[in-house]
Amino acid sequence: MTAKRWVVRPNAHREVDEATDWYEDKRPGLGYALIEAYEIALASVQAQPNDASPIPYVSNELAIRRYFVSGFPYALIILETPKLYKVIAFAHAARQPLYWFGRK
Repeated sequence: MTAKRWVVRPNAHREVDEATDWYEDKRPGLGYALIEAYEIALASVQAQPNDASPIPYVSNELAIRRYFVSGFPYALIILETPKLYKVIAFAHAARQPLYWFGRK
């Protein structure tokens, strides 16, 4: 059985960049810390996709899960398809819940 590929969608990349810039403006070096935490979270969930958790109010049938980024209020929002995993958003845990819901 071949392992599924991983793709980070452009919207998610943009959200990482925007959050990084925001944190870097608040305190130099904090943006770098966010990138490092993001990369660790991405590597961790790629190694163990089942560690991603269900999202409240989203049906498990949709195969969308989240994986929290340590030390920051963000989560990777992951859509599983038959052939791959897609990171569709880098979402703040307390702002605009489910704004990413229509993404593929």
